[in-house]
Formats: sequence, structure tokens, C-alpha cells
Amino acid sequence: MKKLRNVVVLLVITLLLTGCVKYNVNMEIRKDKSMNFEMIYAMNSSLLQGKDVFDEKELKEIKDKGFKVEKYDKDNMKGFTISREIKNIDYISSSDAKEYSLSAITKKGDQKVFKVKKGLFKNKYTANLKFDSSDSKMSNGNSNSQFREETDDDDLLIDSKDDDSDLDLDLDTDDSDLDLDTDDYSSMMSGMDMSINVKLPYKALSNNATEVTNDGKDLKWNLTTSGAQSIDFEFELYNMTTIY
Repeated sequence: MKKLRNVVVLLVITLLLTGCVKYNVNMEIRKDKSMNFEMIYAMNSSLLQGKDVFDEKELKEIKDKGFKVEKYDKDNMKGFTISREIKNIDYISSSDAKEYSLSAITKKGDQKVFKVKKGLFKNKYTANLKFDSSDSKMSNGNSNSQFREETDDDDLLIDSKDDDSDLDLDLDTDDSDLDLDTDDYSSMMSGMDMSINVKLPYKALSNNATEVTNDGKDLKWNLTTSGAQSIDFEFELYNMTTIY
């Protein structure tokens, strides 16, 4: 049993060090309240063994929901780029929105990404997003994500569901030869590219991003180095129709 645990740990370390996963979520919010959403999901081609991250059925479902799908093939990483334009983020906002999970993309139901406080000339939007790599199966090469959406407002709803059962490994942490210190863990995680990136038209009112540039307009959460699971930011947009 101890030998098996050693093999499993060594395999996990090898996968992490070889940069096995690329998971980038990009949101660009514009002054007119439109938003571009993009997700890049790719894996090291050696792990895919000739297969794709999504099978043909899943790709058809994604396209049927109005997403644009393009193949991603760069630096020995293969997968897909999924994107969609949102006409107005008010479609995916509500006054009582709570924490929203980014672990999955396009879940059917009343899922609102932003909490909005409406004003006469401008609205304040609050994003309280959650990311959990274990829920999103980022380390599972046999992804079985199912993409769905709520079509009432012709908006983007972000969520995925994996029906594959999780593999639970009970590792004996008392074994000194399996211990990993903080530096070892950080080194392994740096081999993965996982981030949330947000571009705003105006400076964010508040945020907990790991990197802030462009005078507070560009926010980045580096999930591999920070271990961040909560992505929080606030911003304002003008109601141009009212102003006109």
C-alpha cells in the first residue's frame, strides 16, 4: 500500500511540473454594459492520448447554446477556446445575487453573476465569484462537462457538471517520504496556468485581485500561486440612456 501511495504522489508531482493544465477565464466589460466572456481550457497533449478535452456531443451542446468554439493548440497544450458576447450585463445581474461559482460554465437556472445596486445615473456592480479546482475537475483528463444556459434573457450563464465520480485517495500523511513543504508545493503549482482576468472600463471600487494594473482597470487572480478561491470586485457603470 505504501508503494502504491508513493507511485501516486510521484505521478501527481510529474503532472504538475509538466504544466498539464491551462485554465484561463477572461471577462472584458465595456462602458456600454456589454461583456465578452472567454474560457480557454487545454491540457498537455501527452495526457489526452489522442482525445479531445470535450467530445463531439459536448461540443455540439456548447455550440447550440450560442458559444463560439475554436480549437486551442499551443506550446504542446491542446483544448478549446469558448467565447460569447453578452449584450448587457444587467441580464446576468440582480439585486439579491450571492456567491457565484466559476467552477462550471453555463448552468441552467436562475444564476446571476453580478449583484447590482441601481441608481439614476450609474449602477454599482459587485462580483463575488468562487473558484474550486476540485469541482471543475481541472486535473481530470477525461472531462465530461455539460454546457447549458438559461435562454430567457439571451444571456450567458456560466457553469458545468461532471458526472464522473471523483477518485478519493487516502494518503498516509505520517509517511515522512511523502511530505511536501510549501516551497515544493508552490513549485509544482507554478507549472499550471490557471487565472481569472477581468478588464473594466473604469477603475474598480474594490477588489482582492493578486495583480492590479492599468490604473485599477485590469484585475488578475493567479490561481496557481495564490490558491485564491474567492474572486471579489466592485465597479460602476453609467446609465448612458438616462444621461442622454
